[in-house]
Amino acid sequence: MTLNLKRRSRQVISTKRRSSWRTLSWLVLCMLAALRVAFGAAYFPPSPRPEEISEEVWQELFEGKPVVIVAHVATGKGVSWYNIHDWDKSLKGGGIGPDEYYVRVEHGEVTVPWFMNLERAELIAHSYGIHKRKPSWTSLGLTLPEATEMEKQDIEQGIQLSSLEEVRQRVREAYSKLARGVGDDVDYECMFPEVIEAYKQLGVLPRNFVPPKIPDKPQFTKEEREAVRKALALRKQQWEEEQKAKEEHKRMRNAATPAQGP
Repeated sequence: MTLNLKRRSRQVISTKRRSSWRTLSWLVLCMLAALRVAFGAAYFPPSPRPEEISEEVWQELFEGKPVVIVAHVATGKGVSWYNIHDWDKSLKGGGIGPDEYYVRVEHGEVTVPWFMNLERAELIAHSYGIHKRKPSWTSLGLTLPEATEMEKQDIEQGIQLSSLEEVRQRVREAYSKLARGVGDDVDYECMFPEVIEAYKQLGVLPRNFVPPKIPDKPQFTKEEREAVRKALALRKQQWEEEQKAKEEHKRMRNAATPAQGP
């Protein structure tokens, strides 16, 4: 078996999306992950290693740490797909963690077309200047029914952890933001065809639902604009204080260095 972790590509995120909202999207992901851990402690023990993945590759991929298989589909082409999260033991009983991996297995070869590790998220965003969005399952080669099944397994666990009505409310809010062009990356996943179909099959969305058209320009509310303005002002203030501290440190270091004679 071989293991291939593909690095994040340098795709350019549309300039229509504002950098402040890209930053906020990471916070949303962290919050959602924390909620899943908090509510999922009693329901999700670590998953055993699938037989089609060798112990060596399993250990290399997850560094020997326990994980949870959130969804799995075996396609008609003899390819297995897994959506795997790290297992978080921070709470009693453990639960689903924020790190996520899309794993593909075909004829003994294991590849990871996409992954997200929140511990490295800021480093990756800083190094590349961007981050790669989660791909849709259909874009990775799954048929719509196969991709829908993957999403259904994931969504069903969300319903189990909260309730159908709470999931409906979160989805309504996501589409409401998308209709104004202010959704974050988590919201944009609601536009994937398999996600829409899964929501319909599970009763989260009505069968006649049509996703909103995303406007070219964000339509922020007054409150949202003020929140962004304050966040940017705070960030500027922090940066100026850091620069001032560096200059002061440099001045003191130079003052402590004895002058060298001729």
